[in-house]
Amino acid sequence: MIKRSILILLLTFSFFNITKAREIESNVIILMDFSNSYFVEERKKAIKRNINKITKAIASKKNGPEKPTLVQVIGIHDVSQQSGQICNSFTILRKKLINKKSNDDDPYSSTKAKDFKAYMNTACLNDIMKEKARNATDIQGAISLAYQLGESQTDNQKYIVIFSDMFEYRHEELPVTKADLTDYKILVVCSSFLNEENKKNVNFCMNTESKWASTFKKMGASEVLYTIETGDWDKRAAKDFFEN
Repeated sequence: MIKRSILILLLTFSFFNITKAREIESNVIILMDFSNSYFVEERKKAIKRNINKITKAIASKKNGPEKPTLVQVIGIHDVSQQSGQICNSFTILRKKLINKKSNDDDPYSSTKAKDFKAYMNTACLNDIMKEKARNATDIQGAISLAYQLGESQTDNQKYIVIFSDMFEYRHEELPVTKADLTDYKILVVCSSFLNEENKKNVNFCMNTESKWASTFKKMGASEVLYTIETGDWDKRAAKDFFEN
């Protein structure tokens, strides 16, 4: 009887840990700008570095978001709200205490940071780089889609990371679904290039901070951080961003 009770206790404990290992504690949604002012040939190296840096920041056991973490990449383009995922989402699982089988045959989930890094810097990066530059920049639509994804996937902490020059060119008649960013945290990693698409508004991305920070906070965002892509922003800005 005692042995049976112990067995039931162990099975219950094992199930509890497997469940906790898969329950999403944080959701990171990456928005990549595919406009013809950002996603251009001379910027491709910077874009690859940015993906590598955000990957390291997310994977960090000490300074990254709480695990399990669901990570997705969506696009900013002419009609962003109807964008699909650029590459398959990946879940960084919490290590299980009893069951050592880490991914249950799912190639897009793992307890190992190295698996996530390998995926993001090869297969996912390849999918990103295959995209074509677009003639418009629908930032509002991308934010709306990120909100819709986040709300459908977890009640826990949600992060939006934006790689862009933050100059929006969208059709005025294009509808957008309202987004409530309450408790969302937003990190904008600015292009270091001068935006010259609009000759009447030649400017740097970092000079858009007051405009967009105000917009996102009015939508409910708990925190909006701006940083420049030049330098090791993953060592300080991203650390502060993911701090729990």
